[in-house]
Amino acid sequence: MIPEGVTTIGDYAFGDCSSLTSITLPESLTSIGEYVFQFCSSLASIVIPEGVTSIEDGTFSCCSSLASITLPESLTSIGENAFQFCSNLQKIHSLAITPPTCKSDCFWDVDKSACTLYVPKGALEAYKAADG
Repeated sequence: MIPEGVTTIGDYAFGDCSSLTSITLPESLTSIGEYVFQFCSSLASIVIPEGVTSIEDGTFSCCSSLASITLPESLTSIGENAFQFCSNLQKIHSLAITPPTCKSDCFWDVDKSACTLYVPKGALEAYKAADG
């Protein structure tokens, strides 16, 4: 567990931590750097706390066990290759009423037919029209 009061996780902080199975992010968190969880191949699920506005480039790339993620209402953008090669991703819970913008290939190699996106009531049409 990362202690409450931490506001930023720097680039590559947990990169290559292949034994990391779970992590609790503090509610105080506002910034997650690039490639923070890259190659965390045992990470199964994560909840991004309210206050985080962007998921940076490659943040969860190559997290092959990642099955479920919850994105906060505050999220406005998802970086390039943020979830590339998350081949087991099955559930994305987005709490944002306005769909976050997605840079290129943010969901590269995610089986979109096996992954369900859950969105807030009344936001379905906006998500259908959004890129990415």
